[in-house]
Amino acid sequence: MHNVGSGILNRFSNKVFDVAFCGTTDGTNIQQWGWLDNDCQKWQFLTTTDGWLRIVNKNSGKVAAAPDPCQQPGASIELLTWTGTACQQFRLQPVGGVMLVNANSGKALDVAVCNGTGGAAIQQSARGSVSAMDVHTYGQCILHCD
Repeated sequence: MHNVGSGILNRFSNKVFDVAFCGTTDGTNIQQWGWLDNDCQKWQFLTTTDGWLRIVNKNSGKVAAAPDPCQQPGASIELLTWTGTACQQFRLQPVGGVMLVNANSGKALDVAVCNGTGGAAIQQSARGSVSAMDVHTYGQCILHCD
């Protein structure tokens, strides 16, 4: 894996996607946390097919995914080994900010009940109810749609 990575910033809480306790096992929760500049908070967006992306954690090499059955609203996003299923693929969709939308469920990633505290779970919800996410590299913005 390249020695790069981007933080995924929730523009409402000003916290980033973070792998809980820097875990590396399948099923580890992905949450939001203040920026610590560690590899547990850095992600790569790699193209799969038809404009879909896999979101790969720099620390573990595993992907962000909605657990099976991945159609369930409110399902917490977790770290999983890449298998290529639609539950592990997302698309960036501009909506004033940028939403990350799951290929299988069509639901967007957000923070549970718009919670602004560190450790709040990242989950998937119906698109009309989410806080848009902006993708940043700290020090240099790679994608910012306000």
